[in-house]
Amino acid sequence: MAAVANNAEGAATGIDRRRMLLVSGLTAAGVAAGGVTTLAAAADQGIRFVVSDRRLPESLVFAEVVERAGARRLEATDGLTRLWQDVLRPHWQSGHGATVGLTTVAMWQVLAEQARGEGRQARLIGRHRTDDGGSGAHRFAVPSELSADAGTVTSTPGAWPAAAAHLVSRCAGIHRHAGAAPACGTLSAAEASFPALVSWRIG
Repeated sequence: MAAVANNAEGAATGIDRRRMLLVSGLTAAGVAAGGVTTLAAAADQGIRFVVSDRRLPESLVFAEVVERAGARRLEATDGLTRLWQDVLRPHWQSGHGATVGLTTVAMWQVLAEQARGEGRQARLIGRHRTDDGGSGAHRFAVPSELSADAGTVTSTPGAWPAAAAHLVSRCAGIHRHAGAAPACGTLSAAEASFPALVSWRIG
């Protein structure tokens, strides 16, 4: 696991600050235009933590949206092992509430393996492959009642990370409140095997 974690933590190098500001600006404008203006309180959706990767502008936008709703943000580049030992493992052993994020596939695989080792369900909800202009391909595993939310992600190219945060948060809420929750997050690892970012929930 350590080798995979090291690979995940070193997967992305550097960050284009100007691109990060561009993505954030487009997100703010696009979300307002697309109708995803607010996110229900994270506690109401059953979310405790959101994992971010500061090397990825899209991950930061996703995390900012969920954090504003009340979740605690955890930065993956501070060290996945430390994150697991100090926060996630104790939470998974005794706490309630989901952990969500938008990260690389490699980072997701490490966190999912750690979570399953503590008896938690790890759900892969979406995969995202975009170009520098913000357009690209998105695939989701969500129930029909969330199809409109999934459509918002694909219809607002520059704002997709914020729209994805809204969608993943609603998935967490469904799992929390429904006695027999619809399938949400049934993408397989193989379906996310190409170079991409993935959105996920661990609960």
